[in-house]
Amino acid sequence: MTMRRAGAAAIAVACGSAGACLYLAATLGTPGGLVLVYMTQLPLFIAGLWLGTGAAALAGMTATLVLLAASDLLGAAVFAAVNAVPVVLIVRQALQARSASDGTVVWYPPGLLTAWLAAFALSGIAAALLLLGGPEGLQATLRSVVAEVLDRLVRHPVADRDQAAELIAMVIPGMIAASWMIMLVANAALAQGLLARFGANWRPSPDLAGLDLPLWVPVVLGLAAAAVCLAGRCGLSASTC
Repeated sequence: MTMRRAGAAAIAVACGSAGACLYLAATLGTPGGLVLVYMTQLPLFIAGLWLGTGAAALAGMTATLVLLAASDLLGAAVFAAVNAVPVVLIVRQALQARSASDGTVVWYPPGLLTAWLAAFALSGIAAALLLLGGPEGLQATLRSVVAEVLDRLVRHPVADRDQAAELIAMVIPGMIAASWMIMLVANAALAQGLLARFGANWRPSPDLAGLDLPLWVPVVLGLAAAAVCLAGRCGLSASTC
């Protein structure tokens, strides 16, 4: 038993180290490096979906410590928040199961896993709003960044640059959240597929054709959208007074 635990821990540490190396590929400054960064979560998912939640946590901790040694505290914290913690929580939920009345094993529904992803994405946007002083602060920061990027790319004055930067800044939070969700789902599916191919998967692969969201998810998203619209109108009215 001790040897088995030691072997599982070694695999988790190796997976975490691999994930950190993929993340550091961003420093290469090449398009290929960006592709490797998008695969950062794959080794973490492999450890978790193969060996359990504890292995996922150990892999995420290892990767975070490697990032801390290779960069700084902020870089390690961002990695943990964007990659390690979500992977551990998704693995934990995905590996939950219960016995039905007929003796069959019922695994955690894929639809609820999708709801968790949406909650993580919305939490990230909420955290950005808090750190940057609300919607106006977030938009101002994004407008500044987009305008600087446009200046560097075009290298000459752009007509209506400020309006273009404002329009792009409005859609960036949603684009980043959607991109992150796709990245996490793709890495999880790839890890599950690889493990299933070799018979090492913990839970059976879910039926994607039967994937559906719980009814409360679109209801909550609709209420959140209405609240944002209401807040935007109130802010616009206050600024015009």
